Amino acid sequence: GLKAGIFVFLFDFLKPIAAYYLVSTYFSHGQITSWFWPLVAVIGHCYSPFLRMKGGKGVATYLGALLVINKITFLAAIVAWGSTFALWKTSWKSSITACLVSVMITPLELILTLLAPAMIVILRHKDNFNRSKEI
Repeated sequence: GLKAGIFVFLFDFLKPIAAYYLVSTYFSHGQITSWFWPLVAVIGHCYSPFLRMKGGKGVATYLGALLVINKITFLAAIVAWGSTFALWKTSWKSSITACLVSVMITPLELILTLLAPAMIVILRHKDNFNRSKEI
C-alpha cells in the first residue's frame, strides 16, 4: 500500500546517507574515497547478501547518495523524475530518466562517482524495458 511504499522508499533513501555519515565520521579519518561509497551502497541494495543476492532496483538508494554528493544534481534528478512521471505515468521510465539526467548534468569531477551506480540502476530496469517492447 501507499504507507508501506513511503516507508520503504524513505528507508532505502536514508540508507546511503546514514552509511556515508557513519563511515566518514567514525571510521574514515578522511580516507573515504568519494567515488566508492555510492557504488557500494547501490550494489549492496540491489544484490543484498541478506536476500540471497537479490534486492531492489536501487533508485531510492541512488537518490539518497546523490543528495549527499551534489544537491543541485539531486534536485535536477527529482525534477526529471517528476516530469517524466507526469508525461508517461511509469515509475521505471522516470527512474531511468532521473539517472541519465543526473549523470549528464553533474560537475565533471563527479562523473566517475555517479556513472557506475547510475548504470546499475538503469540495467536493473531492463526487464521493464523488455516488457514494454512486447506490448
